[in-house]
Amino acid sequence: MKDFEEIERRMNITNSHDHPTNDMYKVYDFKTKEQALYFEELLLEKNIQFEFDEELVHGKTVYLFAIRKNDVDEVTALNYLAIGRFRKPFIANSPFRWFVVLLGISALCLALLGFFLKK
Repeated sequence: MKDFEEIERRMNITNSHDHPTNDMYKVYDFKTKEQALYFEELLLEKNIQFEFDEELVHGKTVYLFAIRKNDVDEVTALNYLAIGRFRKPFIANSPFRWFVVLLGISALCLALLGFFLKK
């Protein structure tokens, strides 16, 4: 059963899952201390009760927050804020990012030009 739980955990692309022993809680996990501290700060600002724990998984510390399922809607928004604050841009190199944007706009313009000239 332990292997199945590990496979299920790896397939979960979100950072939240149901609590393994208490159905009334949802667990949010963070891989960096900065994200965890910011998430904790947001929870404290909103006066949301939580339980905190650290777990060592494959030699790396994972920061866990257990939240009551009654608060999941509000906590999901806070989770997105915590993840988004420390997320790196999809295309980190600014000149390349603008090149991709301009390439997309050029392709769209050529497509529209071809559509109207064909008629």
